[in-house]
Amino acid sequence: MTHLDKELRFLAKWAQEESETQCWGLPAHQLQVQHALPSIEIIKRIRARLDAARIPDGELAGLYDGQAVEWPWVRVIPEGGRSSSSTARG
Repeated sequence: MTHLDKELRFLAKWAQEESETQCWGLPAHQLQVQHALPSIEIIKRIRARLDAARIPDGELAGLYDGQAVEWPWVRVIPEGGRSSSSTARG
């Protein structure tokens, strides 16, 4: 069993929700909307985590452990004041 940190739990739940017809009303997708992160960015993070952990394609959604998901990234605000990409936390 793969240990699920906040990021991997969120990504697994998001992947699980993707197969639902009303995914935008579900928890991980609602967090995505609240934080205005485009789906392509989540997909890039999924790919990076799958590659780094050597998790086979198609197995991510099955890793979700049923625990509540939290937004796993903090927003990075550079000195210029404009927010940029989010970085992983805990």
